[in-house]
Amino acid sequence: MFEIIRHELAIALRTKRALLTLALYVTAALIGSLAYIFAVRLIESQAIDVMVRNGAPLDEARRSFSLLGTEGYAQMVAFFAGTEQGALSPLIRDSLILPALMWGSLAFLPFLIVLASYDQLASDLATRSLCYSVLRASRRNLVLGKFAAQALLFGLALLLSALCLFGLAALMLGSFDPALALLGIGRAWLLLVAYGSCYLGLSALASASVRQPVMALFLALGAMVGLRMVGWLGSLPESSAYAILRPLRWLSPSAYQSGLWEAGYAAPLASAGAYLAMGALFVGLAVWTLEARDL
Repeated sequence: MFEIIRHELAIALRTKRALLTLALYVTAALIGSLAYIFAVRLIESQAIDVMVRNGAPLDEARRSFSLLGTEGYAQMVAFFAGTEQGALSPLIRDSLILPALMWGSLAFLPFLIVLASYDQLASDLATRSLCYSVLRASRRNLVLGKFAAQALLFGLALLLSALCLFGLAALMLGSFDPALALLGIGRAWLLLVAYGSCYLGLSALASASVRQPVMALFLALGAMVGLRMVGWLGSLPESSAYAILRPLRWLSPSAYQSGLWEAGYAAPLASAGAYLAMGALFVGLAVWTLEARDL
């Protein structure tokens, strides 16, 4: 399996696909980070101007005001997290960059994963080159090796985007705690890798189910959107005639996102465990599907 991982990474680098994927994600992260940091600076500068006009010395106003200390900021983070303000992790609540990193990754990482990995098996099935690969490795090892190679690439993309956000914030924001930010980035990276494994497994299953890469892309996107819609069942009112469908929301990955934002270990570990379990289930189904296929 390790040889398959090395081979897949070599192909990704040789075809420059990995570099393009990394560049796309990091560029999007940079643009989003710049917009977010400029917005934070604008809010802080306007608040400081108000304090100065009310008679406070400029230096004192700068030292006394921080967006982190405002009630509105905490409410905004809780809104995007989809959880109670008191349940937020202090690492996220007291950071200016982690909310942007978490929200951007949770919103856009599934689409990036699907768009970049949908043909990890379908392209080999279409050209029938998989027939030669299975002579040297089992179908299970092929699926697991390709999955692991994709996971390494996306883990690297996540890390690079987080470090870009960290560097920009350190250069452009005065109210920035590097030590707290690095600790939070490590926590966020681990949780987001677990989150991404779910969608990477879904992409592997779609890729093993059809022979044409385009069909694999449509199948993966359709399954991702369908699972997201299942998550909406949790918002049905209890008085609704369809309220009996509310528990089905736990079949959707979106049902576990709020736990990634919460304090302590129980909720984040439970959510990360749910994503890892879903990813393992999808990969297991991909192995079963590929082993049942007539190549």
